[in-house]
Amino acid sequence: MGALLAGVFRWESMGPPVPKGTVPGLDELVRASGRRLLRGNSAVMTEYDYTLVGSTRAQPGECPLVACASLHAVPGYYGSV
Repeated sequence: MGALLAGVFRWESMGPPVPKGTVPGLDELVRASGRRLLRGNSAVMTEYDYTLVGSTRAQPGECPLVACASLHAVPGYYGSV
């Protein structure tokens, strides 16, 4: 799961800018954050508040994970709602 998040958010620069024409590596900060949230001792979620979506068409050697969602126990607002 950490690798999925790190791959998805690799384009969100949280460090030095990536030169044009290059593909950034996996974002290790995002990977570590995902692992920390899924340890089961987070104040905002547990390991049971995550869902993964996998592909049944993944070839051998390919990561079958294609999406994920998490439920965080943090109040949020949209405008005045």
